[in-house]
Amino acid sequence: MVPRLLRELASRPGVRDYTLVCATALGMLTVLLSGLNLGGMALLPALVGLLGLLLGLSVSSTLVLLLVMLLVFFRSIWTGRFLVPPLLESPGYGMALAVTLLVYVASQNRLGTLLQHAVPPDYRRQREVKARQWLGRWLLPGEPLRRTTAQPASSEFVQMLVGASVFGLVGLLLWVLVSVDEPPVEWGNSATLWRLQVLAWLGLLLVLTGGTLLGYLRWAMASAEEARMRLQDEVWNATRGETRQITSWQVWARLRSRPGAEDKR
Repeated sequence: MVPRLLRELASRPGVRDYTLVCATALGMLTVLLSGLNLGGMALLPALVGLLGLLLGLSVSSTLVLLLVMLLVFFRSIWTGRFLVPPLLESPGYGMALAVTLLVYVASQNRLGTLLQHAVPPDYRRQREVKARQWLGRWLLPGEPLRRTTAQPASSEFVQMLVGASVFGLVGLLLWVLVSVDEPPVEWGNSATLWRLQVLAWLGLLLVLTGGTLLGYLRWAMASAEEARMRLQDEVWNATRGETRQITSWQVWARLRSRPGAEDKR
């Protein structure tokens, strides 16, 4: 995998750019984790990420996120402030760490799609039909899937970096806005928990609003074939009982019309 990565770095600018972004994000991650006084443990996520980058492991981004979560979690326990992690004491520091992780995960996953595949291959496509009754109705084995040789557009790279920065800035502004507001009297001294609850509700509101907007845009920008397929699915869902009954009667009539059907009764 490493020689292949080296060859791709020399021949494909997209692979080179995303590799550099991954390595830079891992370096920034190490610097940010060093601020938590973790000692040599701050190097562990970066080492795992670099190993996954060289070997092409798709699970490396998940492992890096898990290691960072565990380090921050145990750091809050060591300091005796379980409910107030150190990242919440400095919103700018926490948002910088979040943006760094977002850029790394996005770059690592995009690099995996350029070098290998976005999802695991479906080996069922290689199956062959064995039963005679399925001849002519079995679509497998299918043709092998081939990767496209198209290079990622330069705008894609810029959109990722700008999007990560915008999301980090919006998160920081939301946190500052919540920090200025005083918690209700019922919460007492649990200001951090109250802020987390407010942020959770804001996040849920954004997810619902964004999902509704994206769903509308998906419907509005659908092609004629996609719209026809969706309407066909809706018709089938609404009339599947009647369709099943009509089909069963058609099959019964076809069987009755065969020669000798009356003699077998």
